[in-house]
Amino acid sequence: MDIPKSTPREKRRIVARLLCLLAVGAVVVCWPGGLKAAGNSRKPLKIRGILTQVKPTRLTVRDNKGNDVTIQPKEDFTEKVAVGAEVTAWYYPGDPVNELQWLEYPSESAFVSPSQFLGQIKKIILLPNSSAGNADGLYDAVEGFLQSHMGWFVAHRMLAEEIQQRSQKAKSTLDVIDPATGNVDLTRYATAHDKLIQKITDMTRVDAVLEANVEQVQVNFRSQVATWDGTQQLVSSRTSRTLTLLTAIPVDGHVPAATAVFKLWDAQGRLLWTHRRGFCVLALEQGIGTKFRDRPISEAVQDTERVEKWLNLVFGSWLPASSKSGAASSKK
Repeated sequence: MDIPKSTPREKRRIVARLLCLLAVGAVVVCWPGGLKAAGNSRKPLKIRGILTQVKPTRLTVRDNKGNDVTIQPKEDFTEKVAVGAEVTAWYYPGDPVNELQWLEYPSESAFVSPSQFLGQIKKIILLPNSSAGNADGLYDAVEGFLQSHMGWFVAHRMLAEEIQQRSQKAKSTLDVIDPATGNVDLTRYATAHDKLIQKITDMTRVDAVLEANVEQVQVNFRSQVATWDGTQQLVSSRTSRTLTLLTAIPVDGHVPAATAVFKLWDAQGRLLWTHRRGFCVLALEQGIGTKFRDRPISEAVQDTERVEKWLNLVFGSWLPASSKSGAASSKK
């Protein structure tokens, strides 16, 4: 028996029906799993307001209606954000405690009003540390900026590094470990750090220590622009951008980057001020696609104009009115 041949239109109808059946089957298979996952997941609540309490294991946020919400964080924010800062917190409500999911807070926090401590500082020293490679060029730029804009004498940072190394050799890491839990005892760690700051100020005869930690972080980029810690930067050269535009190839992903965290301590080991800001990406796109080359901090600091603008953002709240007006006019 001859089997009648299907017309092109009938073939299209058959294919369409098969696709519909497959789609329905896929929905039936996946839907119960989706329902189950949604039923077990907790949705965080959001609160925007003022921090009224910052403890190692407790944060309290007051909203604009005067309601206080106490939240338990998974990390210590006492050296990151000060009481009175405007924050936004996402947290999981619970009994007996609310658990923090995410906290957005300003990049800069003053634990003491700058008007109270800036006039007391005449001599300062940097205590540097970097997990993002050699950052000496950035430290040099910071020291030069403070000398020229603040009029401070900056002692050689090698003295602070030497004192820190001697202190670390004299003490065991077990000194800050809680024997009951095996975790770092935050109280012991803070005490040891305060003593280090006091030792540095005593031995170098400075008024304050500016701790400068340069951290390596992974950051996402989209359309060749990386955004992190208050900074935006291209991850491609001019040639790569042109080739990408001509070929219309979207380039998204993630790259390593350097973020600087500054903390200013007085001679008694009291935290006065902190600022966190992204400095530079540590990899740049080559050609088109996913080929990248390393870009060390030493290369980034060669762009002196960009570094000067960055330093004005970091230390802008410290600058005298004359310096601020000069910086503003140079940007125009």
